[in-house]
Amino acid sequence: MTGEGIERALGAAAIAAVIALAGVVVQRRRTAKQPQAEAWAATPQAEAIDVPALTWSDEQGHDRTGVEAHLAAFDALHSLHSQAPVDSLLRPDREARQKVLANVWGIEDTPRLRSVLLDMLWRGQRQQFERERETWSALTPSEAREVEQRIRERADREEQKAVEELVRFHRVREQDPSTMDVDFLVWDHVRVVGLVRDGLSAGLLSEAEARDTALIAAHALREACSSWEDFSEQMRAGRRYWGSLDGRVGERLDAITRRELELLLAEPTSPWMTIPWLAPLPDPTYLLIDGVLADDSDVDPVDDLPPSFGRSPSWRARMSRVFAERVVALRHDQ
Repeated sequence: MTGEGIERALGAAAIAAVIALAGVVVQRRRTAKQPQAEAWAATPQAEAIDVPALTWSDEQGHDRTGVEAHLAAFDALHSLHSQAPVDSLLRPDREARQKVLANVWGIEDTPRLRSVLLDMLWRGQRQQFERERETWSALTPSEAREVEQRIRERADREEQKAVEELVRFHRVREQDPSTMDVDFLVWDHVRVVGLVRDGLSAGLLSEAEARDTALIAAHALREACSSWEDFSEQMRAGRRYWGSLDGRVGERLDAITRRELELLLAEPTSPWMTIPWLAPLPDPTYLLIDGVLADDSDVDPVDDLPPSFGRSPSWRARMSRVFAERVVALRHDQ
């Protein structure tokens, strides 16, 4: 292996080591939101609920089309839900953001937040979802019946994860178009931007680190999608698969999401209308990596690299290279 190849492998391995040492299991965080989503979507009010109006930063002189507004625009759907400014990374109500991080994500300090952010950027839930899609779509009819029976037996015992897995299994086996075509990275990295906003608002990230980490996700999203319209559909489909809600509740939530996305794509003042998809964004300086290494300077590379699905995107190659360079520099200085 060439020196450059070793460096890339070291970067990927070191990232995997940090994730493994942190013990982050992102899919556990998703199920904490499921009962709330089901309870809300099942109410009659959800059927006729109006799409909330856009909310803007009241900071004097704030640039509604600048870099920060561009980054916040990737999380505009969540801004609508929480009535947070669509043009600012900072969310209102510091205490509420702290509770969300602690109760939904199990995050109470900055090192933990950085570990989860790194996991979401590098692996996220797309690793599991892509494996499910590839494996289940390749099953023969008899194999599919056996797999479905095993999942159903667990679901009948009221195992929530199995109930959700059965929904995803049916969507794959039915070749649901949005399920088969979606790039799961999009929803993972939208959640990164949302998590960065919560971390900034809760006082766990500096403004510089929050913005820089959001830039990593933004560049990945712009590499995965071709426009705000494409991003909108990829996000909706990824969120739908992630939510794993079936029947009337799932249909209602998806319909509400569609109405909200239509607003963002049509309202003349929406950031999706005023900020071009390819408006200039600075390159990240990877302050997240510096923070992770400062939290745990004894990170050792592991032998098993994370699975790679599809093409190797340039954002991932850059991040791996930078991680490797900084691990090498840190060890050289020690």
